[in-house]
Amino acid sequence: MIATRTALSAAAALLVACGGAPPEVPPAPPVEAACKPLQAGEQPALPPPSAGPELGRLRPSHGPPAGVPMAPEALLKLERPPTVEQWRALPPPADAVLLGVASDAAAPPEQRVRAMSGLAVRRTPAADAPARAALADPQVDPVVRRGAARALAAGWLEPERGPVLDALTTALADADPLTREAVVKALAPHAARPAVRDALAARLPKEDAPLVREAIEQALKTETP
Repeated sequence: MIATRTALSAAAALLVACGGAPPEVPPAPPVEAACKPLQAGEQPALPPPSAGPELGRLRPSHGPPAGVPMAPEALLKLERPPTVEQWRALPPPADAVLLGVASDAAAPPEQRVRAMSGLAVRRTPAADAPARAALADPQVDPVVRRGAARALAAGWLEPERGPVLDALTTALADADPLTREAVVKALAPHAARPAVRDALAARLPKEDAPLVREAIEQALKTETP
């Protein structure tokens, strides 16, 4: 602003020297608050920041909004494992769908395992039958058998002896060491129960696979109540 007025004054002086009428110089506009000189240590007052774009809409979505249940078929095909809340939000008729997939030998192994896991989370009564049948059949895909062991221990393990613990105890002597290891690791969180502890302790002297022996020893370190 000062430079502009200086330039205008210089132009006016030139015109006068050349015999012309001096131009009219407009008055300087009042100094606004934003242009006032700052005192020592004073910070300038900045306008509040404007709201940015709604970037939240650009984030990837892995399911419907919270509280909106999905169909069981959709949960079986999710890229990520469904949450406990998603399984529990399914309506009661979904159990029949999950049971059908868990029992279907032609279904993809990953979907069969996920269906068993969902039934275990929902604690669906009598829905442990497909998992027990899969675990007992050496012709079933090993991925399904190991998933069945995890589902049985997580959803239907009895406080004492029962069909589920019997199925898992029998599988401790399975011919496949990876299946035996999966059974031990499925039982490990329940090793404080006397019946589970007895089953693991009985298997330990017979076990010849180092990985399985190590898993049993780790499980037996669980303190009894």
